Amino acid sequence: MKYLAFIVLFHSLNLMGQTHFMVQDQVKLEQEKLRAVVQVQILNQKEEIVSYGAGFFLSKTGYLLTSYHVLQPYLEDKKLLLKIHPKDFPRTLGEVELLACQDDRKIDLCLLKVNDYSPAAFLAPSKITFSLGHQGTFIGHCDGRDFRIVKGKLKEIYKDIYQFITAVKVLDEYRPDRNFKVEMVQLDTQHCGGDSGGPLFGQQGELWGVTQEWIEIKGSGEKFYLFISANEVADYFEKYKNNPPFKIPKDRLYVVDYKARLDKLKQLRQQAGKSGQEKIP
Repeated sequence: MKYLAFIVLFHSLNLMGQTHFMVQDQVKLEQEKLRAVVQVQILNQKEEIVSYGAGFFLSKTGYLLTSYHVLQPYLEDKKLLLKIHPKDFPRTLGEVELLACQDDRKIDLCLLKVNDYSPAAFLAPSKITFSLGHQGTFIGHCDGRDFRIVKGKLKEIYKDIYQFITAVKVLDEYRPDRNFKVEMVQLDTQHCGGDSGGPLFGQQGELWGVTQEWIEIKGSGEKFYLFISANEVADYFEKYKNNPPFKIPKDRLYVVDYKARLDKLKQLRQQAGKSGQEKIP
């Protein structure tokens, strides 16, 4: 009897140890993927935010993906500025090329290439087979909560999201004028506007999709939190990665070196005979 109790205790401790290491591995994976994500902001001449969302790197060579609707105000108004800022990097990015936005199906994606930054991490696009109920993680900037990490379970797969949207009555705020015949997946967890363009990935770090808008059914109030699938991303990247690039002019980018600004503030404090540390603006 004592021997049996010892065996049960041993297995329990072993399972607890395995669970502990699995959690540690997952946290490590999430911290790594954070370094693949950027803030994308559209600013006016007064440096006020007009539109914001997320983006993420697809390769070590600087290919960057985001949502078209995040960039749309910038593309339509030449007075606006584009700000791209990786996590834990001392400056915004100043050498950016635009390769593609949307396609003949009006898919809500834009592909860019950054030439003055080599990401510490990325999420390579590839075709995958989805399994309902599996846990995924997405990263975004919902309501000012920058680089937040959210988990949820895969709830549904839509081979043609436009067909689904037109078959149900959705709120008028959602305009079904894009993503024709586009595959999307649904998570059981809420996301919001600042998350758009950020990555959704599985427990092995594999790309699952790109955060999209959510839709709400009239009357029932049921909400669907959607992501353009990794299969669509893989096709889009393969199709447009070698497109002739359009180099975004310097005067259309919001470029600031936060480290240089901080060093300047420290220098001014020292000159004034003060001490302390300024906060990065």
